[in-house]
Amino acid sequence: MAQPTIPDRVRSLVIEAAPVAVGQVTGATALTDDLGYDSLSLLELMGLLEAEFDLPPVDGDFSRVRTLRDVEDLVQRVLGR
Repeated sequence: MAQPTIPDRVRSLVIEAAPVAVGQVTGATALTDDLGYDSLSLLELMGLLEAEFDLPPVDGDFSRVRTLRDVEDLVQRVLGR
């Protein structure tokens, strides 16, 4: 079986940690409007991502994240540094 890709792992974490139950999500799915994230749950998500991918703190970068695709891109960018 193939290993999950980074976007797959990010998507799973975002959905799993979402404050509301969701069905299908796309890259354009908004964290706050569609998934119910607020400032506290976004901080919790940031901590989960940092732990899952062994990322350095991404506080400043995370303030611009609005959609699932933004989260995927952020993780990919930080891992590429």
